[in-house]
Amino acid sequence: MMKDKKGISPLIATVLIIGFTIVLAAVVMQWGGSFVRGLTEEQATKTEVATECLGLSFDINNAKVVSKARSCEDNADCDSGDTCTSGVCDSSTDQDKISFKVTSNSDKIIGSFIALLNKGTDTESLSTEVLNCEVAGFSTKTCEVNLGSTIVESNDKLKLIPMVSTADGNKPCTADAGKEHAITL
Repeated sequence: MMKDKKGISPLIATVLIIGFTIVLAAVVMQWGGSFVRGLTEEQATKTEVATECLGLSFDINNAKVVSKARSCEDNADCDSGDTCTSGVCDSSTDQDKISFKVTSNSDKIIGSFIALLNKGTDTESLSTEVLNCEVAGFSTKTCEVNLGSTIVESNDKLKLIPMVSTADGNKPCTADAGKEHAITL
């Protein structure tokens, strides 16, 4: 009974195996090509950023907290715990922004920064947005970053990480390229 059943011929089986192998190889090559192309482009961008960051040199000076001054007639006009002194609410927690000067020591333009507040053991971002403070080569510019609800304490430091312009937009340098400066209250 088994002898009456026929299978495919060895020639057709070989052709089918070769066909499946060719299709499988084409699929793997397509995927591998796009994967390698993506890795190459990513590495090229990282290299471009690293090269641009090597030439950056800047200093931070005069970082100080600028409090928002609210006028008042008596303590009722101020927030709880604050006092009205000489017509202005006196508050240690009513901080608005940090003002600082950035000096570029190279011929490269620094277009923007990431601003961080170094609190000794912790570091927190001062802004969810990039700090747009363009500093031309060999020049100084006064910039400000909003504090929001962040409270600055006596030993805190402002850390700026520069960002460089690439074909894919602004990219941050590594944290090692950043600079810190003590904040005056």
